[in-house]
Parts: sequence; C-alpha cells; structure tokens
Amino acid sequence: MTDRDARSASLRLLAAVVCGVWVGICPAFALPPPPTQGPVNPNAPAPIEDPESVAVLVRGLRHADAVERRYAARALGREAALAARISDHSVPGSDRDIEARLALQELDRLVTEPCLAAFDHAEVRRGCARVFAAVEATQALPTLEAALQQDQGLFTRRAVEDAVTALRSASAEERP
Repeated sequence: MTDRDARSASLRLLAAVVCGVWVGICPAFALPPPPTQGPVNPNAPAPIEDPESVAVLVRGLRHADAVERRYAARALGREAALAARISDHSVPGSDRDIEARLALQELDRLVTEPCLAAFDHAEVRRGCARVFAAVEATQALPTLEAALQQDQGLFTRRAVEDAVTALRSASAEERP
C-alpha cells in the first residue's frame, strides 16, 4: 500500500466518522431536500373545487340544466337555514353565534342577487325562498309576492309563503 492509498483511505475514514457524527447530531442534514413549491407538471389541470362551496353552488344557479339549478338552490337553502337555526339557538356573542352570523352575511352578499336573477325558474324557487328568509333579504319581497300569484306546487308555495311572512316581520321590526 502506498502513501497515497493510505492517505485517501484515512481521509475516507475521517470523512465517514465526521459525517456520521454530524448526521447524528443534526439529523436534518440526512434528510433529502424539501420539494420545490408549485406544480411538478406545469400542464397539470387545476385542482378541483369543492362541489359544496358557495361559489360553485352560485354558478350552479345559472347552469343550463334544471337538475343542476335545483341541486344548487336546495344546497344553498339548506346551508342558509342551518346557519339561521344555529344563530337563533346559540348564546348571543358566542363563537358559534358569530360564525353563523358571518355565514349568513356571506350568503346574503353572494347568493341574494343570483337567486333573484334565477327566480324565474320554478326549480330554484323553494331553495331561494329559504335563502331569502334566512338572510332576511327584504329586497326579495316583491319577487316573492309576485311568485305567490303563480301556480306552483304545494311545498314550493309553502316555502314562498313562509319567506314572505318572515320578510314582512323582519321589515316591520326595522321600521320603528
């Protein structure tokens, strides 16, 4: 064995000992580097949106298919009714009450106008009436009263009547 071979072997041994000790002290050096930010494939499709999000359901109100419009209106009506029920039955000022009121404000801001625009379609009337009643959208009162004059099913008529009653009582509370 020559001096050169002995030196390289001792350097390799020293490097192994030092690196082994260093990795033992700080295991982060032994981990592979973290993945880079962003998509690996720039041509990859965008992530799929949650089908129950408010934005997707509002787009569903304008869908060409009646089944999609009905689904969106019913889901929005359920969400609004749930938030109103939580707000009514929780302790005022509690976290639950505040979250429910914020959800109602968001629904009022995002859903009222698209529901008014889509109210011509019979399949969205029941769900939108529930939204109007929950968020107390008094600007929808003329539209709801006009819908009472039209011929519609029993459950839709009942939902519209309930919304008109709720909105009339809400507007009467605002007047004093």
